[in-house]
Amino acid sequence: MKEFLLGIDLGGSVTKVCLFDRKGHECGSASAAADNLVPAPDRVERDTEALWQTVCSLIRRAIDAAGVPAADIAAIGLTGYGNGICLVDESGTAVGPAIVSSDDRGTDIVAEMRASGQEKKIYELTHQRLWSAQTGTLLVWLARFEPGRLKQTRWFLGIKDYIRMKLGGKAFCEITEASSTGLMDLQTRAFDPQIFSLLGIEEYFRLAPPVLDCCEAGGAVIAEAAALTGLAEGTPIGGAIFDVDSSMLASGILDGETLCMIAGTWSINEYLAEKPPHGYGESTNSLSLAFLKDRYLIEESTPTSASNLDWFLAKLLKQDGRDERDDALYAQVAGALENTSPEDTNVVFVPYLYASATHPDAKGCFLNLSGYTSKEHMLRAVCEGVVFSSVF
Repeated sequence: MKEFLLGIDLGGSVTKVCLFDRKGHECGSASAAADNLVPAPDRVERDTEALWQTVCSLIRRAIDAAGVPAADIAAIGLTGYGNGICLVDESGTAVGPAIVSSDDRGTDIVAEMRASGQEKKIYELTHQRLWSAQTGTLLVWLARFEPGRLKQTRWFLGIKDYIRMKLGGKAFCEITEASSTGLMDLQTRAFDPQIFSLLGIEEYFRLAPPVLDCCEAGGAVIAEAAALTGLAEGTPIGGAIFDVDSSMLASGILDGETLCMIAGTWSINEYLAEKPPHGYGESTNSLSLAFLKDRYLIEESTPTSASNLDWFLAKLLKQDGRDERDDALYAQVAGALENTSPEDTNVVFVPYLYASATHPDAKGCFLNLSGYTSKEHMLRAVCEGVVFSSVF
């Protein structure tokens, strides 16, 4: 029996690959910070080909760290951040950079759809309020401002679905993430041309990919991917799963009695429910189809979490020109928290670098800086802002 399982996580802040045995013990792993591009104040993008090369390298490193033959890997599972958008042409080549879920270019479109009443009509099918980096919102933005990219495009995909396509050669999306895109009727569990029409992008319904169940087979490793990753050709690939679902499942949550909290790129609080929330206007939570077929996943989330800490480390803590290891940087974080107390300073950090948890135009900032303020005080404020954003 093949004894090992390979997991790939395409996070908004870090890309990770881990090898596990069948008892769940980690046998080898490798990770790399996500190389996000910020070409404008409201943009967060990623070079998809560079990401694929990173994943190939991480797979090789994880297998080497485990010291096991690739032929002993029974299957591959993938997860990743939801929404944003990745466009590919008929050959599977990326059409421009991927847009990451912490992007904020769609804010004006959301406000427009809300004011016109279109959002309320869409809600009747999706049970979701629109937001700026939701796949449906981004398709509207691309149709208005970069229609040439959509003309070249065959499929829109999530980031994990792009990597699964590179591994297995076929384009799919999967149900847990697809149901969060604002483009799927949650009753029929299918992309709905009526929703595309309500968004004013009916001509782009043709870009919707086939939908897999998260537990369905998602293909097998093709020869080209095997050569790049060191995996055995023909290794089965799972259907993949939205990261908010995988976190809940990995936490052992199978009912609606327990809250799951995630501090990653996004600050996320979520639980399982048997029914969608009440009507439009009565809930601002996000909703998607859960990994359990008879449950919904109710989620409150904003990109106000660890991505803000990563920004501080990269821009203000990491020394220019020095290739400091992540563990050294996080040791500085731990030291700052140990060496200061809440009473030492009244510096406040608002963690709205990528989007707001309140007013859509609110931005990140430090408050109460003075000549007494140290870098440690600022670092404590960033960590406090990240934590408090989870309970706000």
